[in-house]
Parts: sequence; C-alpha cells; structure tokens
Amino acid sequence: MKEIEQVERKIETLRSRMYQVFTCDPDSPEILRISQTLDEALNLFDALKDPKGTE
Repeated sequence: MKEIEQVERKIETLRSRMYQVFTCDPDSPEILRISQTLDEALNLFDALKDPKGTE
C-alpha cells in the first residue's frame, strides 16, 4: 500500500475516534491529543500530495 493511502486511512480513523470521544465527553482532554495527531497526519498528507510545496 502506498504511503499516501496509509495516511488517508489514519486520517479517517483519527477523525472517527475524535468524533466518538467528543460525543461521549466534549470536555475530554483526549480530544486535544487526537486533534494534534490529526493535524500532523493532515500536514503529512499535504506534503505527500505536493512534495515540492506548490499547488
């Protein structure tokens, strides 16, 4: 599997997990941790899509 596909799956998993945690406890500190990990994955996804930094 290509790295970009792995990152896409990770993004979807993190989004789903963040939604589940938020639904159960909107004040959970885990939401921030998941959100930060999701941001990193999104940044990696952008870098993989456009390695030269041009869009």
